[in-house]
Amino acid sequence: MPQNTPDRGYTYPCYGDGSDFPDQIEELATDIDTDVQQILDDIATIGLLRTSARMRRTAVLATVNNTQTPVVFDSAAQPGYWPGATSTITFPKTCAYVVQASCLWDVSDTGQRRLDLRRLTPSGHSYAVDLRDGIQAAVGIPGFDVPGNAATAMFAAAAGDTMQLRVLQNSGGALNLLGADLSIMEVSQ
Repeated sequence: MPQNTPDRGYTYPCYGDGSDFPDQIEELATDIDTDVQQILDDIATIGLLRTSARMRRTAVLATVNNTQTPVVFDSAAQPGYWPGATSTITFPKTCAYVVQASCLWDVSDTGQRRLDLRRLTPSGHSYAVDLRDGIQAAVGIPGFDVPGNAATAMFAAAAGDTMQLRVLQNSGGALNLLGADLSIMEVSQ
């Protein structure tokens, strides 16, 4: 004989009740799915659900000395904001966003590393946040000696504007960027 959960009233099968086991599991899954969708609808209705997106570069990127290099990303947590294999993420609507970026560099004792966040408008205007030597010290992970940069900034963006992460290093030669992340999160409507 099936039972019901005390809080949400989901029907679930008991161990001794094997005759309708598949039907009871299907009913449980449907009840949970319906309940979760209702919770998400309620959250969206009161405005708690915010837009966010994250892109990542996991492949090594060789950067040229003293040359600003756009970071081309190879994966995204929310593909709708990223058309694939580009260096930009698109703001879906007009509002304020917190933008976070980070990158890890190959080890080099020479020169500086720089991370730039650029908001680009469809008309070609560019607004930048320049972070020189962000976290230039080694990242605090035992056994690793990897310098990196990190930046967090707030941007007012219009729907269709894009954000680009660019890096620059002046080590005297080519230097590998080992990985990078770029994320946006809506903070006001």
